[in-house]
Amino acid sequence: MARPPSNPHYVRRALVAGYLYPKAAGELREFLDTCEAAPVPVPAISVIVPHGGYQQSGRIAGDTLRAVRIPRLCLLIGPDHLGQGARWSLMTAGTFHTPLGEVPVHTEMAQRLQRACPLLQGSADAHHTEHALETILPFLQAWGPSDLAIVPLLVSGEEAEEIRQVADAIARVLQETEEPVLVVASADLSAYTPAEATRRTDAQLLQEIQCLREDQVLQRAKELRLTSCGTAPIACAVGVARRLGGRAAQVIRYGTSADAGGDPASATGYAGILLPRMNPQDN
Repeated sequence: MARPPSNPHYVRRALVAGYLYPKAAGELREFLDTCEAAPVPVPAISVIVPHGGYQQSGRIAGDTLRAVRIPRLCLLIGPDHLGQGARWSLMTAGTFHTPLGEVPVHTEMAQRLQRACPLLQGSADAHHTEHALETILPFLQAWGPSDLAIVPLLVSGEEAEEIRQVADAIARVLQETEEPVLVVASADLSAYTPAEATRRTDAQLLQEIQCLREDQVLQRAKELRLTSCGTAPIACAVGVARRLGGRAAQVIRYGTSADAGGDPASATGYAGILLPRMNPQDN
């Protein structure tokens, strides 16, 4: 039996290496090298990237994260697909393991967030079986600093008031933090609809995201009956960016699983979105 996640020596082993992304470190690095490098990575408050298999969405996630200046500390927010943990499950200690090595949880930052928002429960049960954060870690490991640390947060449910409270708390803590922190939301968009319908639906949601309207992101998703995996993480990342003076979001890449060779009758939409700082010269 795995040791409890509250143990600082707990290691969360890779679950989907070899399934959603390459298992061998060399092969994984070869894939990462195919992602397009930005001339000058820019500082951002938040970024939204997909968590599908690398064959379907890896280039979208990779090209987006290569456009961002990745700081030492990243707050990762993703959906709890199985709903096995608390509504807001925060991992407060331990490490994540991928083929590229281990990434420690930043316990001090996790504890600060817990104190700022009672909704964030120090429960890592959901993290045992959830892939949404694991799939984006290799990108951060490859292009972030060698002392990269993360704060992993999973959410189940899409309660607008809770998302506002969490976004408020995250923004307050980040304002009080001397070093830069990047919020990374892990989310796929429309799923299991014909490719053209997927693109039309996603275009409407992307419009709300680009205008930094987190409440409208949730409302539009409900109106469109969006079957996305990550509306709450998207709204939270948008809310944090808006509170910290972010500019209009920029879609770096968009595509569907059909574009990658999947079934056009049942497609999933993927977007890489950058939410930059007001002053691009900020650290």
